[in-house]
Amino acid sequence: MHFDPTTVCVRTFAGEAEARHPVRGLAIGARRVLVLLDRPCALAHFAARHHLRPARLERDLTQLASLGLIVLLSADEAHALADAGRSAVAAAG
Repeated sequence: MHFDPTTVCVRTFAGEAEARHPVRGLAIGARRVLVLLDRPCALAHFAARHHLRPARLERDLTQLASLGLIVLLSADEAHALADAGRSAVAAAG
């Protein structure tokens, strides 16, 4: 699977729990990606910042997504989600 460099990766609640308390027996590469993904990040930026090879990163992201540990969002989806969060905070405040 080939990902768009602007795809945004986000850890899920299950991913947060797995990063803190490993129970799934992930491969070392996938675990490293999960732990390094401490905040939402575009693929190109994430790969460059952590010096990750694209083919391996795609493999690890595909595995993590299939396990429900991360979500992969288009740039538009990520912006819509961020806007919805800001609107909810403004409405509550």
